[in-house]
Amino acid sequence: MTNYLTADAVAAVLRWIASSPGPTALVFTYVHAGLLDGSVEFEGGVQILANVQKLGEPWTFGLRPPEVGAFLANCGLTLQEELGADDYRARYLPTAPHGYAGYAFYRSAVAAVLLKEGHLLRLLPSLLTCAARLRTPSALVRSRLTSDPCESNLPPASVRVVGAVATLLAPQSHSLGERERRLSCSS
Repeated sequence: MTNYLTADAVAAVLRWIASSPGPTALVFTYVHAGLLDGSVEFEGGVQILANVQKLGEPWTFGLRPPEVGAFLANCGLTLQEELGADDYRARYLPTAPHGYAGYAFYRSAVAAVLLKEGHLLRLLPSLLTCAARLRTPSALVRSRLTSDPCESNLPPASVRVVGAVATLLAPQSHSLGERERRLSCSS
């Protein structure tokens, strides 16, 4: 999808996604910039560029694979993985016939919005309240009866933090097994 947008539009969308509290992931596709500027030859590349131009939908944006991480970092995201068509065909279609070649210029990337320190601090009152509720065995039993151990809309990473905090705050009289169950119920 990014190949139909301008660089400014792609960056604006990625910055907007990066502004979320996280943690979350984004998977997107892009074309190799070398196809667009003619500096890299790809099988079928000239033909596809002519086809999309003829249809009135020219490709206007691309990235060079080694530059994806820096581009995403400038937008506030972290690159998790970057693959070309040949790479993901080899991974996901290893027994496919050899006729699946081509489109090596088409690439995918996985970017992450990490949980930001400031967002975690804003969640701290809710985290502590939730952790306090998980300190007793009866709260533990209630938490196992609900889909969300804290009956809130905390992100999963925050719920794991709550479980860890609850484990640390647990009275020492509880057995290790009980403390482990508390931690596991929040992951």
